[in-house]
Amino acid sequence: MQRFKRSKTTLENQLKLESRMQWAAAALWTQKFNANTIDAIGNKAGYQSKSAFYKAFKEHHGITPQEHQQNNK
Repeated sequence: MQRFKRSKTTLENQLKLESRMQWAAAALWTQKFNANTIDAIGNKAGYQSKSAFYKAFKEHHGITPQEHQQNNK
């Protein structure tokens, strides 16, 4: 039972992360390029620091938020 709860929690966390990253990527795509905009998107996605958002975004997408925004101009 404990193993099931851990698996369920892990899956829920993965789904939350996926949802946050998809939202952030879409927001970056629709916003005009601006470092302040990127920071605001990171905050709205639930990250309390710029570095935490950049790290999570790069780990998930393989590129930085700025690179994502530039690639989608």
